[in-house]
Order: sequence, then structure tokens, then C-alpha cells
Amino acid sequence: KRLDKELCEIEKASIHQLDAHIYRDKGIPFPMTQVRALPQSMLRGVDIPLKVDSLEMGGDITYQEKAMRSNVASEISFNQLDASLTNFNSIKGDSKESMILRARGKFMNAAEFKASVRFDMNHPKDQFMFTGEVKNFDLYLLNKILNPLVNLNIKSGYRSEERRVGKECR
Repeated sequence: KRLDKELCEIEKASIHQLDAHIYRDKGIPFPMTQVRALPQSMLRGVDIPLKVDSLEMGGDITYQEKAMRSNVASEISFNQLDASLTNFNSIKGDSKESMILRARGKFMNAAEFKASVRFDMNHPKDQFMFTGEVKNFDLYLLNKILNPLVNLNIKSGYRSEERRVGKECR
């Protein structure tokens, strides 16, 4: 049997103790003609017919980005992550339901966060809907992001709740 022709169907998959470190150096030129694909486009480009009802993940994700004129990388982290991805599907024309990512945990190893992203798998411009919430955090935690990127320091402050809702497409 050829895997690229047979349906690979998974009811439930789990990733435990994820420890992902992602780094980007903006000092390295990025091709101006290259457009980064959103998840819907990436899945449509997969030749293997794959259908995963539920993918559960737990662990930590850290993203660092070195700005062009900075010697230090900015950093953002999502810790004690409890996330699920449902309706993950690469079968052309079979995606009647949206792919949904739900996550909760600690933002910057301190504040409580929860987020949800609904990806419209059939939208021609890869539309998605994001909702997110961060609660109970000291604003100085943002210095790990802001200082290397824009040379800004927050001396003090506290945010009890921040909510964001948005709809985007390419």
C-alpha cells in the first residue's frame, strides 16, 4: 500500500511534555517574494490524506526573536500548556468543519491565559477567528519582549484582565 493514496485516520493523538524552543534572527534576510502560509494552506498542500479528530498537547513553548539592530533576543513563552487541536484534516474538499485550536496555561510563566483559534478550512483567503484572554499579570513581564524589540522598559503596572477578539484573512 502507498501511504500517499490511503487515508491515514487518527481518532486521538497526544504530545506530552512538549519543550519547544523557536528562534528567529531578523538579521538574516527573508525573501521578500515568499509568503508564509497559514495552517489551512499548509494542510491543503499535504499530499497524504490525513484526518486527526483530536490532537492534545501539553508542555512549554518559547519563542525568541532577535531584531535586526539588537544584540539580545526578545522572548515570549507559554508554559504549563494544555492545548487541543480538533478537526485536523488534509483531505481536499472534505473539511466541512473548522479546525479549532484551544489552549490555556501560563503566559511568560506567570499570568493565566486562554486562547481559541477557529480556522475556516474552506475560506479562499484562509480566514480565521481568534479570541484570547490574559489575566493577572505584572506588566514588567513584557520587558522580555519590548526591550530588545523597541528599547522600551515597563517599570511597574498590573493588568487584571486583557481580552482580544479578531477576524483575519490573507
